[in-house]
Amino acid sequence: MAAAVARASARNRRTLPLNATLFTAPLATATAVLLLPADPAVPGSLAVSAWVLTLGILGGLAVDLIDEGLIALFRAQHVMVLGILTVVYIEAVQSWYATPLPGETVARAFWAIGAFVTAIAFGASFRPTRLPRVLLNLASRDYSTDFIYRALLLFFTLAMLKFASASDFNLDKMASGLLADRWSAPWSRGRLGDWTSFRDFLEYFGYVVPTFTVMLALKRRGWSHPQVWLGMICSAIVLAFISQSGGRRLPVMIIGAALLTWLCIRRKELRFKNYVAVLLLLAAVVIFLDFMLEIRNYGFSPETGRPSYSVEDFRGIRADDNLHSLAQTLHILPDEHPFVGLEHLWYVIVRPIPRVLWTGKPVTGGFDLALHLGAPGVAFSISAVGECYMCFGWAGIWGGGFLFGLLAKSWSQLLDTEPTAAGVALYATGCMALFLAMRSLLDLILMSYPILCWIAVDLIVYHRRSPAELATAAFPATAPIPR
Repeated sequence: MAAAVARASARNRRTLPLNATLFTAPLATATAVLLLPADPAVPGSLAVSAWVLTLGILGGLAVDLIDEGLIALFRAQHVMVLGILTVVYIEAVQSWYATPLPGETVARAFWAIGAFVTAIAFGASFRPTRLPRVLLNLASRDYSTDFIYRALLLFFTLAMLKFASASDFNLDKMASGLLADRWSAPWSRGRLGDWTSFRDFLEYFGYVVPTFTVMLALKRRGWSHPQVWLGMICSAIVLAFISQSGGRRLPVMIIGAALLTWLCIRRKELRFKNYVAVLLLLAAVVIFLDFMLEIRNYGFSPETGRPSYSVEDFRGIRADDNLHSLAQTLHILPDEHPFVGLEHLWYVIVRPIPRVLWTGKPVTGGFDLALHLGAPGVAFSISAVGECYMCFGWAGIWGGGFLFGLLAKSWSQLLDTEPTAAGVALYATGCMALFLAMRSLLDLILMSYPILCWIAVDLIVYHRRSPAELATAAFPATAPIPR
């Protein structure tokens, strides 16, 4: 696998294919800005401009779908652009959305999104860099059925250890915490944790449980085997406990990685019923995320009562109005607050270091939109676009987009070979990390933790197996993914 990726990387270095989004995004952005209404406070008034922008930023995906087929939809650079649509301005395409911001401020936000996507396309047109050896080795694994099953149970056990230890291994306390609001569970903690924050890392082992369940189902050639059923039960349990925190990006990461793994491996065998099933699953996820948003501050505890949720409560896809926050950031900096430069990047880089080991670790990235607007105690997501602007202005948007595009192109090398199921699963997990990185640069770090957990289990457990076990670990051959 490592040699195959190296050959694919060398082949890619000899070419410089231009991403069509380089041309469609600027044109669509300019058109969208021209179509912006005079009064964005009218519900649905931004929908036309938002849809025009969407068509433009998806131009490269449309061209690649014609050229490569369905596999183009799963390439990291396109998944990341879909993340911008979903995370940054998905509310603007809907008929109910309105913002009190002036038209000029909204126009700056549209220009920023268009520039960021164009920069991503530019970075994705360059020659990819070589992936680290540890990732190439992990992507080359041909796990046996028994190893996948045992690893799945190990991941589940380690993840649940966080919730069990915080509940003093009391099942009643765990059940009560699962039904509590996001701040009242035994495993909840403040922003600045103590030594108990180390157990939070255990949660990331659970992120790959559904993905390993998919791998197990593919290995067993169906979903009816008892081991697969147990995997689905473990997946549902770990998803429920992780979702209790109220962070909607977490189930998106967990379910998205598993779904993307299944789609990439089975793409040549998909039938109409499979597409219908995927669409129904996506619809269920959207409803589940909206339900989470409604109940996360109340829970199901007897003190608050069981909140009701009906069809009338569903308002479509909601993303915390990140377009509004982005526009405000573009308006405030640098007139009311200077650019923060490397301060925010340093805050993101040192995030994995436990605060108990470094009491002076930065607590902010240099600019907090909520505090600046006089709303302490809350957090406003300004998206990766806004964070890049917060660092270096428009140069940060262009530079950050370029680096993201190059990173995505490099990650896509895992699809330029004949990957194993583990290689596809690793690729899918990384893709979802890039998808959620469009919400925040910090999420790129946090959503990469599951890969680190997987690497740790692989190095400790897989390498202790005997040569005879390794020789029988081959996964059934799958159709090669086209270059």
